[in-house]
Amino acid sequence: MQITKEFRIREVRATRASNVPFQIILESSSFRKEESSLTLDANTCARYNIPMSLDLVGRRIICSFESRELPLQKVGDWKRYVDMGSVGKDDLVIKSLERNELVLEVSFGTALPPKHSEVSRTMNLSSFGEGDGMHPHVMPCPFYRFFLELTEEEYEGCKALSSLSVFKVSFQLKD
Repeated sequence: MQITKEFRIREVRATRASNVPFQIILESSSFRKEESSLTLDANTCARYNIPMSLDLVGRRIICSFESRELPLQKVGDWKRYVDMGSVGKDDLVIKSLERNELVLEVSFGTALPPKHSEVSRTMNLSSFGEGDGMHPHVMPCPFYRFFLELTEEEYEGCKALSSLSVFKVSFQLKD
């Protein structure tokens, strides 16, 4: 399955820390508090032809997500585990896949109040090595975190994926 989304670059941060040299914050299309972000090093920027410049604010970036299934390794006759050696730097794990429906009832003094229904489908993707949130760890670089708004078709496709599936991400800066 392949999903392509276009984002506007909202903010660019640069630090001298070796593990977080360049961070791009993407504008969200929803009212969520979470922000999609890319933490890049010089090699990753060069690989995707993204200049390490603060002038990227306001530009658009196209992000392509392609699913693939991680292979299993067999240990003995009964045990199998995910081959973590096959995980690439640009592979993202599905943290959550949600479908929410909000129904608003508005009464204007009529016998049957009109109903308004709004459905949102979101997927949270992030790089491996995020840590558990309780113990200190070194943030891997590159590190990606995405909060994607999905169409119904994209949501159903993601729901049908195997639990061993990851998404490989690639980027293209739009002129």
